[in-house]
Amino acid sequence: MPVSRCSEMPPTHPSPTSMTTRSEAEGEVVESGGGTSTMSGDVQSDGSVARRRRNAVALKIALVLLPFLAWLTWGAWIVVLHVLADTRREACRDNVRALTRAMDDYLADNDQTYPPADRWCDALLPYLPDRAAFICPSARNRQCGYAFSQALSGRKTDTIADPRWTIMLFESDRGWNAAGGPELLPEEARHITGDTYGFADAETTRFIFRKMVAIGEKSRPIWAREPNDDEVRWEP
Repeated sequence: MPVSRCSEMPPTHPSPTSMTTRSEAEGEVVESGGGTSTMSGDVQSDGSVARRRRNAVALKIALVLLPFLAWLTWGAWIVVLHVLADTRREACRDNVRALTRAMDDYLADNDQTYPPADRWCDALLPYLPDRAAFICPSARNRQCGYAFSQALSGRKTDTIADPRWTIMLFESDRGWNAAGGPELLPEEARHITGDTYGFADAETTRFIFRKMVAIGEKSRPIWAREPNDDEVRWEP
């Protein structure tokens, strides 16, 4: 049987033109791959710049906020100190109230006669539940933070011209059974340049600022050891 010429087709080889086109296509792929690498590097570079910008903004915000936060903290601390000082002052006044009530009970039992000045703490002890009232919250290391007016020692209440303004008890650092006058006041006031007093009527207590007598170094005031109130008296 005769063989058909169509079945004897020669093998097909790529033409130079198609090879060139394929090479160019492959080159484009390579170039495209290289371009992809370059774009990735650009993205990373942009990310670093963005992070640096964010860090710079955060730093600026911190520099603005830090002084404000420091001022706010300082202000809050000042408020806390004032609250603590007011609390101690009120606790001190409560102590003096308790001592004046105890003195009132003592006077009722002793013909309205004040105790001897050198034994006044001992005389009031039976009229108090404990010794806590003798201890000033700003002088806890002392057995007694108060003193008795020497001028009232052994006196009767009806010999005092104005008991509401005659000092009976006052703050002092001299300890148990201390008695005297303004020279026994603490050298520096315990409570915001003032002292707590109990008066001879055995009811009245007052917090009174001290008198300013001069201006010392660095414009600091110098306070006298006496209350800044002309109505207050040490002598009956």
